[in-house]
Amino acid sequence: MRKTAVVRDADGKTVSGHSIRFSLLGDNGQIRVVQGKTDARGRAYADYIAGVLMGQVQVEVRDLTSGLVSVVSIELRPDAPAEIVLTADPGEIEVGGRSTVQAKVTDANGNPNSNVDNSLVGVDFRYQNTAPGDGKTITVYVGLRAGGTADTFARTFANIWEKYIPGNPNIIVKNMPGSGNMKATNFVYEKAKPDGMTVLWGPWIPVGQALGQKQFRAQYEKFEYIGGTGDMRVAYCRTDIVPGGMKTPADIMKAKVFKVGGNNPSGIVDLLTRMSLDVLGVKYEYVTGYRGGSDIFAAMKRNEVQSTQTSITTFRTRSADFIKSGEGMGIYYMTAVDENGKYKKNPYITEMPAFPELYQQIHGKMPSGEVWDALNWIVTLVGDMTFAGLAPPGTPMEAVAALRKGYEGASNDPAFVNNALKKFNIPYVFVGPEDGVKMFKTLSQVDPKIVETLKKVVASGSK
Repeated sequence: MRKTAVVRDADGKTVSGHSIRFSLLGDNGQIRVVQGKTDARGRAYADYIAGVLMGQVQVEVRDLTSGLVSVVSIELRPDAPAEIVLTADPGEIEVGGRSTVQAKVTDANGNPNSNVDNSLVGVDFRYQNTAPGDGKTITVYVGLRAGGTADTFARTFANIWEKYIPGNPNIIVKNMPGSGNMKATNFVYEKAKPDGMTVLWGPWIPVGQALGQKQFRAQYEKFEYIGGTGDMRVAYCRTDIVPGGMKTPADIMKAKVFKVGGNNPSGIVDLLTRMSLDVLGVKYEYVTGYRGGSDIFAAMKRNEVQSTQTSITTFRTRSADFIKSGEGMGIYYMTAVDENGKYKKNPYITEMPAFPELYQQIHGKMPSGEVWDALNWIVTLVGDMTFAGLAPPGTPMEAVAALRKGYEGASNDPAFVNNALKKFNIPYVFVGPEDGVKMFKTLSQVDPKIVETLKKVVASGSK
């Protein structure tokens, strides 16, 4: 059932741009927000999906901009229409063909309902292809600046992706940088048309949702998941942070104090960098405000900052000469530790140890504590899936299926895989819908202790 909220001012004129929150008072059913901001007509929308209990349910509608609140009641009756079964004759048609569709309406008990206008019966429907093919153009929004590693990957991947989507549509990439990818995420979640022609691609931000940050308004489990790509995160630093130069990654413990570069206290890169050093027990100063990884790397070469994290592919390309010259060194790569204390070493990364491995070398035991638990939670989510491709909530499943098929096909394209091995000496990891959706669902069940720890870390970096 579609519910519509209309916002008007004191003169009765509709107001656009107000953030609306729909909340179900009780647990009999669920609310799915379709459009969380009022449009040009002052309207926001949500769907109520009925529960199994008869009686009244109430939906609270709150205008987060003005503070106004309204409550609407919905009556669930046992004889109300509960299911519509459609049958088509013939059941299969070619594009442009015709099929007659009949509708049978029943109540919650399976009894035919005779009080419903069966306006579908006997009506001819033409087949409409909602898959994103047939010469159509798909826009992929990347929430980072043009020219960076992620943007370059997105453009390269798009050229392969479009070849594997049925109908071979065109794919164009548009940059929408801002707030560490939050701007683009909010845009696709709130404003993009759910027609299969718009996709969000880039680093996903589980911390933004888990912490309920005001500037992050999306909910990942409500996106239509397309596909994900893993790209291992690594920490590296200047070797001259230690007198006489670092010889091994463990030498980082000999450094007195050095500066760590970042761009956003709540960003994944900043959190991984700072929290891993906190767990190791390394002293550092945090310098934030850089526009992106390229700027931080430039600052490292100027000795303005001395350490950060990046992807293994960027480490082996953009930072390669810096490392080869001896000015820089890889310290560790991030990998998750499971509930049994086990972790996987990446066979493609031999120039530095895994973080748990380095910690054991230095401290003689596995890492532990609240900061470690929060760090390991982040790594468990973004370690396997660094980048995610997402369609707006409500995108037709036919379009979602086509986009998923294309994403998987491109990820396993022989030329794409071989190029990654040749250029980076490591393959990208494809994350399918089953695993990706499972990750998103965990965001509603985060341990409160982890949330509290992350809030403290973010707050300390914002001072």
